[in-house]
Amino acid sequence: MKSSSASALLKEITSMKTCPLCVFIGAPDRIRRERALRFLLTHFAGKNFRPLTYSFTEQGRQNISALLNEISEPSLFEPTRYVVIRGIDTAKVVDLEPLTAFMNKKVEGVHIFLVGDGFPQSQNFKKAVEKLGPVLTFE
Repeated sequence: MKSSSASALLKEITSMKTCPLCVFIGAPDRIRRERALRFLLTHFAGKNFRPLTYSFTEQGRQNISALLNEISEPSLFEPTRYVVIRGIDTAKVVDLEPLTAFMNKKVEGVHIFLVGDGFPQSQNFKKAVEKLGPVLTFE
C-alpha cells in the first residue's frame, strides 16, 4: 500500500476486490479504531455481520490457541471468516508467538483485524502483519 495517511489508506483498502488477510488498526483513541474497524467490516462483510471477537485484555493468552484452532478448521457455514483481535498492544511477545505462526500459514478465507493503541513489542509479529496486509495508524 502506498498511501501515507490513514484515511487515504482506508480508501485504498476499500477499493480492493477482496479483504486483505490481515489489517492492523492502531490509534491512541478507541473511537477512531472502532470507526475504522466498523467501516472495513461493513464494506467487506456487510452491515449486519458479527465477526468472531477476541480480546487480549479480557481473555488473556490462555484462549488464543483455542481461537486459532477454531478458525484454522474450514467451516461449512462460513467460507469467509472475519476475526477481530482487540488489545493487541497489550499482548506479550510469548502471547504473540501462536498468532504469528498462524498468520505465517496464511489461512485462506480467514481475515484478521488487529486492533489496539499500537504495535506490541515483537518485531517478528510486526513483520508478519506487514507481509499480509495494510497497517492503519491514526495519530
